[in-house]
Order: sequence, then C-alpha cells, then structure tokens
Amino acid sequence: MFVEDGFHGVGLEDLARRAGVGRKTIYYQFGSKLGLLESLVADLGERGGVGDFVAAALSEPDIARAVVFFVESNCAFWEREYPVIRAFATLAASDADARLLVDQVYAQRREDLGSLARRARRAADLRHGWTAARLADSWWLLTSFETYDLLRRMGKSASEASRLLCDLCLSLIDLAQPKRGTRRADNH
Repeated sequence: MFVEDGFHGVGLEDLARRAGVGRKTIYYQFGSKLGLLESLVADLGERGGVGDFVAAALSEPDIARAVVFFVESNCAFWEREYPVIRAFATLAASDADARLLVDQVYAQRREDLGSLARRARRAADLRHGWTAARLADSWWLLTSFETYDLLRRMGKSASEASRLLCDLCLSLIDLAQPKRGTRRADNH
C-alpha cells in the first residue's frame, strides 16, 4: 500500500482493513505507522538476505572477491526489490522520520564497508593520499541505492550497472602490487 499510495496517502484504518485486523492491532504490534514502516524495512532486509551476503563478503579472504560479492549482492537486492526501495527512497526525501530510518540503514552499510575497507588497506595499496575511511565513503556512495537507481534510469541493465559499480569499487585499490613492505607468496 505504501508503494501504491505513498506513506502519507495510507491511513491506519486502510492498513487495518486490508490486513483484516483492527486499527488497535496495528498500534499494539507496531506502535505507529512509522513503527510499521520500520518493521517493513527490517523484513525487507531479512527477506533479501542482506545480513547473509554482508557476512559472506566480510568473511571472504580474498579482498577483490569480497568487494565484487558485496557489490553484486547489493545490486541484485536493489533490482529484486526495486519498486519498494524506490518508493521508500522517495518517501525518505520528503519525510524526516523516514529519512532517519534510511540514515540508520545507511550507517550500518557504511560500518560494514568500513570493515571491508580496512581489510583492503591491509591487503593492497590504496590510491596516494587515500585512507580506509575515504575508501569506505567512496564505496558507500558507489553502492547506494541512489547510484544504482540513477544508472538504471540512464538505461543501464541490472548487469551493466553491477559490472560498472564493481569496476569502480575495485579501481580504488591496487591489487596488482603487494602492499609496501610485504611480500606475497607468488612473488618468491
């Protein structure tokens, strides 16, 4: 209903009627319409396997494969849930409470990317003057729904968008050269 009519266009009475429950049931279960929205966002992430693919990316020993898996999984999630996430992004642009909810989700993604960037910093040379924090910020921007959405609206297919974002994320690290002061087994 939020996708069809917008968050502000849906009343609790309408939600309750469509769900076949009373309005008080929604208040009891979720506390408010915003509480319901928070639950929907959490459910979307669970159904989309976000926690699983993030954990898999963070545990992948090869940093390049970890980055590619993270980006490809993000893009696949964005594509599968495109109408819902697009509607939520639109809502967040105009509603302060929804924006706070989006900011919480984005903060978690930034933290996950920070872990990946610190691993990248240890495994590879970053561009001159770059830090793990700057790399995480760049990856965060490149892997955002807004970036994916822009590429899709520009006519890129889902796979083209995913490939481009993988290439851009990987271009920020130099995996061809060993980290200064270290030796790789294949260089012996």
